[in-house]
Amino acid sequence: MVFDLNDFDETHIGPFEWDVKRLAASFAIAGRNNGFDDATNRKIAKTVAKFYRQTIEQSVSMTTLECWYAGIDVEVVMRDLGNLFDTSMTERTQRALRKARHRNSAQALAKLCEIDPDGNAHIRSDPPLLVPIKERFSGEDAAVVEERVRERVDSYRATLPLHVQTLLAQFSLVDIAFKVVGVGSVGTRAWIVLMMGRSLEDPLFLQVKEAQRSVLADHVPSSGFDNQGQRVVEGQRLLQAASDLFLGWSTGLDENGERRDFYVRQLRDGKGSVVVEALEPDGMKLYARLCGVALGQAHARTSTRFDIARYLSETKGFADAMAEFSIAYADLNDADHVQMTAAINRGELSVYDLTAEGKNAEGKG
Repeated sequence: MVFDLNDFDETHIGPFEWDVKRLAASFAIAGRNNGFDDATNRKIAKTVAKFYRQTIEQSVSMTTLECWYAGIDVEVVMRDLGNLFDTSMTERTQRALRKARHRNSAQALAKLCEIDPDGNAHIRSDPPLLVPIKERFSGEDAAVVEERVRERVDSYRATLPLHVQTLLAQFSLVDIAFKVVGVGSVGTRAWIVLMMGRSLEDPLFLQVKEAQRSVLADHVPSSGFDNQGQRVVEGQRLLQAASDLFLGWSTGLDENGERRDFYVRQLRDGKGSVVVEALEPDGMKLYARLCGVALGQAHARTSTRFDIARYLSETKGFADAMAEFSIAYADLNDADHVQMTAAINRGELSVYDLTAEGKNAEGKG
């Protein structure tokens, strides 16, 4: 199992330091949320930049193929850095790894589906987070939407390598459901597609998710991709040490007849995530270290690692600058949250409490 980057919806060619700033600032915000003081948050943000820089500098002396295949093996991390873990952190990490290994299509079938009297699997309704297509739309509308999703899946097949097309051809589309996605993707369309091989013991879940124009697009040169789904997929394939076998893209009409771009991935393929809210300062610092290394390795896979290394060698105080930016960004984040809360209290923004409905809902990954 590898430790790697995730969520590529906004991926776009741009300045390398934007990624470092965003990552370091995320740690400052997470630290505040966990009750850490800003002196601690500065150190954690600085750790991100420090290990990013070290990784880039090391990449200069590596061969191109060594950079391409570099990754973070979680078991190796546990072996080499285990002395930095306290007993509680070790237990939580091992528990998270066990959970991630079981996050596959078979587990999703048991959690997300029900079996009818004839022995056929159907995606279970869990509104508002997960709603089968025939429940979200009625009559002819449901049939039209289902046909359009099927067309998307068919066109997506052509974007896969031949060996993956051969693998996917052994599965048949069984059911489709609308899925509410995470906060960062609010407003985008996403569908879960249940596919079945030779039996109920042979499921495959795909997620078909809308890909919109990157928020970075107005500030940097064009990515060169006509399909936003392809932009997401190509960015993920380039930057990840190990990408999803089923990554691909398509374009098609939505329920209103408007053309939209989509990317497709496996819903569950053994991914897990760190529960950041449970981390103490030492655990957060170790997590920051791993994230800094992962980002450095991702950038080193591109053809720009020598340029980045040259810039960093000529720049004094890079880590300190990233840390100060992170605290300033956390201040802005707090101010934005105050304004948002005030707007909710004034009735200008509507909210929906997912606490009860979402406690057993399908999470990210």
